[in-house]
Amino acid sequence: MARILFALIFSALILHAQSVQVASTLKAGQDVEVQFSGAQTPRDFICIVAKDTPEGKYTSYQYTGKKSSVTLQAPEEPGEYEVRVLSATSPYPTLARSAFTATPVTASLKAASSVDPGTDIEFTWEGPNNRKDFITIVKKGAPEKKYGTYVYVRGGSPQKIRVGEEPGDWELRYLTGVERRTLASHPFTIGALAAATIAAPANVKAGADFTFTWTGPSNTKDFITLVPKGTPERKYERYVYARGGSPASLRAPDEAG
Repeated sequence: MARILFALIFSALILHAQSVQVASTLKAGQDVEVQFSGAQTPRDFICIVAKDTPEGKYTSYQYTGKKSSVTLQAPEEPGEYEVRVLSATSPYPTLARSAFTATPVTASLKAASSVDPGTDIEFTWEGPNNRKDFITIVKKGAPEKKYGTYVYVRGGSPQKIRVGEEPGDWELRYLTGVERRTLASHPFTIGALAAATIAAPANVKAGADFTFTWTGPSNTKDFITLVPKGTPERKYERYVYARGGSPASLRAPDEAG
């Protein structure tokens, strides 16, 4: 009886045997196609963990289903890892494993050292170009993982980002797409806002169109607005974009004042 029981257990193990293959060396954060084979249930799953991770532990994963390969992303932290196929049944024993090393990656950024407020900063970059990596603008000295306006690196090099209107010291940063690790940075300065002037009639008829002239930086979204005297800063009503040039015109309110 004992021999029969042992034979049945051994046969079950053979039927559930699996193999998994991955390159022995991968760049940190890169996408990798993981090949696996062997009989499996649709809810067995495959994951990447640190090499010393206890049995049955995992983070993100994909079900194996009836496929023979899946695409996973290597960790962004360089180190020693394993691809593991885990059983769908708790405590999720490892059915197959393959070790690999995630090697460090680097990046670089090149751009102007200063730009005018509200304009584009153009830059070139080199880097791993991993899925969801992006380049962002932050205040100089901003904490790690912080980001502001950004573009994905999948758009290629060169690229550009519209800077804000706050003068001072800023940085371009190349960040990884998952952990937002800084791979490269480039400091630059946003200059002071350019002066502007407006010349308009002292009196116009209520509800009438009137013409005015202006000078100023004429950035893409700059505009000239008409508001009651004493209106708080940043409030606006009817307006015209500066990109339309000078002179320009607006319609006066119907209410005198």
